[in-house]
Amino acid sequence: MVRRRNPETLARNPERVHGPGEEVDSLLRGLELLRLFDVRHRSLDTPEIAAKLGLSRATAAKLVATLQQHNFLRARTPGGGFEPHVACLALGRAVKRGLSAS
Repeated sequence: MVRRRNPETLARNPERVHGPGEEVDSLLRGLELLRLFDVRHRSLDTPEIAAKLGLSRATAAKLVATLQQHNFLRARTPGGGFEPHVACLALGRAVKRGLSAS
């Protein structure tokens, strides 16, 4: 399957300095997925994620499942969809500690 890239997603990271072959696409997609969540988008379902990233629903579902398995996302009930989970908080805390130490 050919992956469709959403120009809006690419525009969020204009400072990308690595050339082709220097990034891991799967990791990049997972990070792009996590960046979708913000104050206005606290919860997203798989079709929304797929549309925003320009991916198939199957690919979006695999990314969600992987992030969920590693506690970066959790299923939201009631209402469905997914939201950031404890692994995101752990990364944020580590960054905050690093910033306050410097």
